[in-house]
Amino acid sequence: MVKKIEKDKEKKSDEPGLRPETKNAVVGICLFVFAIILSMSAAGKAGVAGDFVFSFLSKLLGVGYFLLPVAIFMLGISFLRNIGGKSLPLPKIAGSLLFLFGGLSLMHIVFGNGGIIGKYSAWPFLKMFEVEASMIIFSAIIVTAILILFEVKLSFQPIANFWSKISNLFSKKSAGEPTLVQSDDGDEEEEYKVEEDYTSENEENQSDKD
Repeated sequence: MVKKIEKDKEKKSDEPGLRPETKNAVVGICLFVFAIILSMSAAGKAGVAGDFVFSFLSKLLGVGYFLLPVAIFMLGISFLRNIGGKSLPLPKIAGSLLFLFGGLSLMHIVFGNGGIIGKYSAWPFLKMFEVEASMIIFSAIIVTAILILFEVKLSFQPIANFWSKISNLFSKKSAGEPTLVQSDDGDEEEEYKVEEDYTSENEENQSDKD
């Protein structure tokens, strides 16, 4: 009995089939094609089938219809980046759905036309948090979805570097800030502040001369 089970396992492992990386690549290419067809449908260049798809999805998504090809395209990139993976990138699929959910809800709040899905997905948030807070929540959902899709590392180091440069610039200006002084000829001349140590040395030299 045990030998039969082992033989069955060997037969199943020897059966021809696509490798997971090949499956991910095929799915990614199909998603790219689907995103292109959806974009062409919006332009009226995908034939009768494209017109039907556009009219149907426009009712569901409203202005957010254009977010659908974007979400599918980003999901296709995620599948291609996961070519070496052994399974479907389920977190990336969830990220694309989050992107679509947040985008449609935000479209409904901003433009009042997020389709049926955007209307009913934004409704509970508008009841609980009002408009401004709901916009912040859905914007955060969109950013989170992009981070999940592309596995972007969120870093505040560029902001810290920029802030340090600005602070250094202001400190240098404060150390050498120009002041306008009236000269004997009536012209205004610029004199720059110097550090306290330098001024104290000049005062000591002047007292020695006197």
